Amino acid sequence: AALPHCPLSRACEEAVQKELADRGVVHRPVHVRLASRTEEVLETPEELLPHGFPGSVPHATKCLVAFQEATPASGTSGGLDSGRNPQGVDVLFFAMYVQEYGEA
Repeated sequence: AALPHCPLSRACEEAVQKELADRGVVHRPVHVRLASRTEEVLETPEELLPHGFPGSVPHATKCLVAFQEATPASGTSGGLDSGRNPQGVDVLFFAMYVQEYGEA
């Protein structure tokens, strides 16, 4: 996968590999990567401050994705750009978008 690893993607990828191995699943490698991450501080609306809400809250978004190489069926071209990956194409089969509020 062209996206670099980070501690989160490496831990998720290792957990997926372990789970599949424990179940005896024969498969092509699964690659997990963090496709995006943003961090910001959100200001609390004025009307919520009298109710005990903090003045601001840390907020982060993350998009975690999983890819696996799909091999074309015998006698097929292997995709639009088969010269790039003659064995198959990397297919995105899972994406998870999360929002985190507060301290991590």
